Amino acid sequence: MNLNGVSIILCCHNGEALLKETLKYLSQLIIPESISVELLFVDNASTDNSAKTALNLWNKYSNPYPFKFLSESKPGLVFARKKGIENSQYDLLLFVDDDNWLAPEYLQQMRMAFIRWPEADAIGGYNRPVFESPEPIWFKDFKFSYAVGKLAEVEGPPREIGLFGAGLAFKKAAINDLYTKGFESKLIGRNGKSLSSGEDYEFCKALKIAGWDIIYSPEMKLQHFIPERRLTWDYYKKLNRGISKSIIYFLAYDYWILKEEGSGKKIIPWIKYSWLFQTTKKWIKVIYLKMSILVYPKNKKEGSKTLMEFERTKIVATDLTYKAKEYSGLKKAIRNARWRKQRD
Repeated sequence: MNLNGVSIILCCHNGEALLKETLKYLSQLIIPESISVELLFVDNASTDNSAKTALNLWNKYSNPYPFKFLSESKPGLVFARKKGIENSQYDLLLFVDDDNWLAPEYLQQMRMAFIRWPEADAIGGYNRPVFESPEPIWFKDFKFSYAVGKLAEVEGPPREIGLFGAGLAFKKAAINDLYTKGFESKLIGRNGKSLSSGEDYEFCKALKIAGWDIIYSPEMKLQHFIPERRLTWDYYKKLNRGISKSIIYFLAYDYWILKEEGSGKKIIPWIKYSWLFQTTKKWIKVIYLKMSILVYPKNKKEGSKTLMEFERTKIVATDLTYKAKEYSGLKKAIRNARWRKQRD
């Protein structure tokens, strides 16, 4: 695979306390022969000393490759990442969050994965959690919400159309194609005030609809540091609500993925992702889960998968009920989007 280098895009919002380890790991990356690397640090509306701390730390680590400071005043991970993309100079881009510790071999494994999968345009890896405090007993049941875990058993397409944004590598040509043809994210990511999530999956689903391929490679490994404050049950409930608010958008994308890759112009996707079918299905599930919670008191307790599934399903059902026009409008907007690979 021909490429001229890798632009690492590190976005940070008030992450001063996390940067020491994150930048230490980035400074220890093994750089493949004949590959250039740059680090783009994007300060996303921080009110702490993240920017100054990052620069001082990078100097402390002897500036192993060029460091470029960028500022994005509009809160939201999507906006910060876009700023990095617009200012990058290399063919491959790599997203890193301020709580990600990349393995030294990450760039080597990333390069080899793109060689093994030349048709791939985005490749995500295996993210393992590292805990500041003892792991809650319920964590393993909800690990994907924290962007950790295996997305498939072997290297290849992920089980679902989506990859974690932490450690996500992709060809710049793919995202440039999306943006130049008018793609705009509906989900902006966490902005310091809310726990809005799902922008990574939305990005991957859009790539898929646009005709690009995504791959999961467990050889690309990173550690995702999870601080104590994010390991409480109350925090997870808020995170679950943020994720749940994204699902109505995923359904619109999934309609086109199924229609164009699975069933073509058959009626199955039209029925499965119709507003009536989805809304009815979700409310029936809400009733079933509610009854399960009432009958079995253990389903009300901390760590209950049933309780979280109930809350998530109820949010999706409510969104569908009150956002029928928005849901239908999004499906139509994707159909007419210039960035969608036209098959009809």
